[in-house]
Amino acid sequence: MSTETEARALLQAGQVEQAVAAYQQALAEAPGWAAGHNDLGVALQALGRTQDAGQAYRRAMDLDPDNPEPLFNLGNLMLVLDFVDEAAVLLNRLVKRWPDYDDAYASG
Repeated sequence: MSTETEARALLQAGQVEQAVAAYQQALAEAPGWAAGHNDLGVALQALGRTQDAGQAYRRAMDLDPDNPEPLFNLGNLMLVLDFVDEAAVLLNRLVKRWPDYDDAYASG
């Protein structure tokens, strides 16, 4: 099993701390893996490491600007942290660029 597959399996199994370690290892081997940065952000957010999660989402956005998921996740993180204005900017950018991204309309 590849480190990437292991990381995803651990996250799906709810073994979040182990998933973070696996994602970090996988990203050390493949730093351009945008989806891995996004998924690492999800795991970090689940652990309450919100600043690190935000950095992971932003890295994913930089690596794959055509993927709406990290922007969506960052916008939702800002909502959770009660940074409503920043969340609104991010989520508005999301729906303008990807009007068919249904998850964006369920945020907040």
